[in-house]
Amino acid sequence: MKILLLVFVFVVATSGSIFAQNDDCSTLQETAFSIAGEKCSHVDAGNICLGYGNAESVIECDADYDFSSPGDIIPLDGICALRVSAMQLPNQWGIAVMNVPVEGSSVGATYVLLGGVEIQNNSSNSSQLRVWVNVDTDVRSTTGVPYEILDSFAAGDVINVNACNCTRHWLRTVLSDGRVGWIPSRNVSVLGDINELPVAKPDAQLYRPMQAFLISSENDVSTCSSEAMNGVLIQAPSDVDKLQVQINGIEIGLSSTVFIKSSADGYLIVDTIDGTGYVTVNAFTAVVPRGSRAVVPMLERRDLDTLIRIVPSSHADVLNLPLALLPNAVDLLVDVQTTPEIVGVEPCSVLSNLGESMCSVHFLNRDGDRITQMEVEFVSASQGEWSGSLNTPEILTGDNVSGVLAWKPTCSLGSENFIGPVTWSITITDEKGNESLPFEASFNCIAG
Repeated sequence: MKILLLVFVFVVATSGSIFAQNDDCSTLQETAFSIAGEKCSHVDAGNICLGYGNAESVIECDADYDFSSPGDIIPLDGICALRVSAMQLPNQWGIAVMNVPVEGSSVGATYVLLGGVEIQNNSSNSSQLRVWVNVDTDVRSTTGVPYEILDSFAAGDVINVNACNCTRHWLRTVLSDGRVGWIPSRNVSVLGDINELPVAKPDAQLYRPMQAFLISSENDVSTCSSEAMNGVLIQAPSDVDKLQVQINGIEIGLSSTVFIKSSADGYLIVDTIDGTGYVTVNAFTAVVPRGSRAVVPMLERRDLDTLIRIVPSSHADVLNLPLALLPNAVDLLVDVQTTPEIVGVEPCSVLSNLGESMCSVHFLNRDGDRITQMEVEFVSASQGEWSGSLNTPEILTGDNVSGVLAWKPTCSLGSENFIGPVTWSITITDEKGNESLPFEASFNCIAG
């Protein structure tokens, strides 16, 4: 009886402590959001505002900025890294609000950094070098032909370059009006080690400061682990169709609002709260619809796992995020789509006259009804005769809620050596007759 009584007292005492702690965590959260909303209600483009708690910044310039109290603002230019503190009772939780300039936008993108997260600038200019122009040099629009002459530099000019092509014969620079140009490396003297420059294709996306960054989220258990949110809340500006960012080397596009964090086991987690997200790895782009999550293996796991997994996200995953700190309202009560969705088709080549090939179709089906039909209709090809198919698809990985379906096309080259792309429209249907929207995909027919 004494033992039982002691156990009962321990459980009651422990439960009371947990409830009290949860109340303290909720109070800290409400206080932090309130002060951050007051101090950082309007952040001009190109600036960072400390909303609450502590932040550490690494500045790549001689300026000495004060960034220790809520409401302190420092310029984005020159920031190498920024870290905000994890949630710890009684009053510790770092929140910072960034307004990141975006080409074509008058308002910029909003980033909200939440406790225990560090981001490091990895923009196109973060590895730039200075060069001395030895002879009068035209600035070309590309490294090949045809090209346009955008501008010119005179002998003696000193300019910045931020990338080179694969041969290192051409160097990329950004002109004063924002246009990207290329100059021959033989015409300049590089003030530094040219091998430090990243290699870029002529049509590669140019990322402004903090449009490309590395993120690291703390995964230690804190005193408020049940409510701690370590990551970056990003809202695209309303006056652009899609914001393109690069996070840990992964290309991400978004039309509205996402929450991004890294996991201890090597994944980047992207939750789409509003609008639509897009994640690209190794030439495969997956759609991340509203109310879903992309689980993306980072480089160290890339050979061990599937490229991207799209799964439903829980309302609880985003319920406590400080959406009020964003400039545009987000309605969490809008119903998400429950009919089947095709969210991507991996790049695929089909071998001629060798029977069925295997192409991967990624899907999302929140209600979990079994997928009973895949219909494939021919759209276009440069040549050849093509016909569609109707079958019951096999699930290669995952389950009835999300995973990868098998698409097994065939092709014949005839007298040709290559035909492509061959474009198709794919729909899937579940056992209740709910049909997805058509998804356009293509493959190349190649010799076996």
